[in-house]
Amino acid sequence: MHNKFTLFFQITRRYAEYSAAILGISENFPHELVNMLLAELQDEVGLFILRMAAIFPQRKEQLIFLINNYDMILGVLTVSNSMEDRRSLGDLNAYPKAALPNCAISQNLTSIFSENV
Repeated sequence: MHNKFTLFFQITRRYAEYSAAILGISENFPHELVNMLLAELQDEVGLFILRMAAIFPQRKEQLIFLINNYDMILGVLTVSNSMEDRRSLGDLNAYPKAALPNCAISQNLTSIFSENV
């Protein structure tokens, strides 16, 4: 199971890095099709993470898997955005406070916790 966990985590990390790169490019060269495809990819990766969490037999393990993967995605996006903000001398705190609470991954994580409370 350890090798599968590592593989799934690597897939999620690569998705996060890819998304961060595309988001960075999209800021300078916005295109509606790119945004639409990125949103579709985000939905599919969210479903992938949920399916992979189902491999774990206990709900606690599933939640740990989900938290680790979502945290890693948010961390990569936050670091990427902070680097972009430093380059443009923007507000370093704008992205984590404004964009993350509204993203689909954050909403998925919120709904998972509300089901278990």
